[in-house]
Amino acid sequence: MAFMDLNKYVLRDDVSSDPVQQMINLHSREEDEHWRMYVQDLRTLSLDAPMDLASVLRMLWGQQCQRTRMLAYELTALLTRHPDPRMRFLIVEAVEGTADVAFDAFCKAAAEFEVQAGKRLHYFGKTHDTMEANHTITSAAVEAMMSEHTLSEDDLTTATAAVDQVYTLFQGMFDELLAYALWATSVGTCPASSRSPRALAISPALAMSPVPERVASSSLT
Repeated sequence: MAFMDLNKYVLRDDVSSDPVQQMINLHSREEDEHWRMYVQDLRTLSLDAPMDLASVLRMLWGQQCQRTRMLAYELTALLTRHPDPRMRFLIVEAVEGTADVAFDAFCKAAAEFEVQAGKRLHYFGKTHDTMEANHTITSAAVEAMMSEHTLSEDDLTTATAAVDQVYTLFQGMFDELLAYALWATSVGTCPASSRSPRALAISPALAMSPVPERVASSSLT
């Protein structure tokens, strides 16, 4: 859900006349409504049970979600440190590259879930994957525009470090979600319809279920 704010309030600069920034603005708007599919998938996975506010806050800011939170914070810091649209473009491309890899796994899990439960997932399934593949940022015109830009040696070093940081942050989040999924599978806290090991292991939707403090402070640290 943090990506909604990241797109609206960090990436976007509507007063810029820079063509690269304008393209980034367009991309951020293409991403604007994807969160609705995420919420829909939570309902499909029966992960929308009512919780009191105190429990929600303990869950979202608990140790089991620490790396997921840091992903949003660190991406915000990274983009703020690099206001140059060309550098921001490379950061966005690193995020999109991570999504390409993730959706290979997401779509397999979503297809398996549909066979088992007779229900379709959209955020984690082909609906979202197709939208990602057809973003303007992936078009031949954008590739041609960006090929006209070159980076100095110093800029290339900085860009490489930024891209590596993006991949490291996402790896941390997915490692954390996998640890939670394996724990949730072992103690049976997830709905029976979504207990496919593959679906559990890669689904960020699982982060929406609370982990007891004794688990959060031990096995998931």
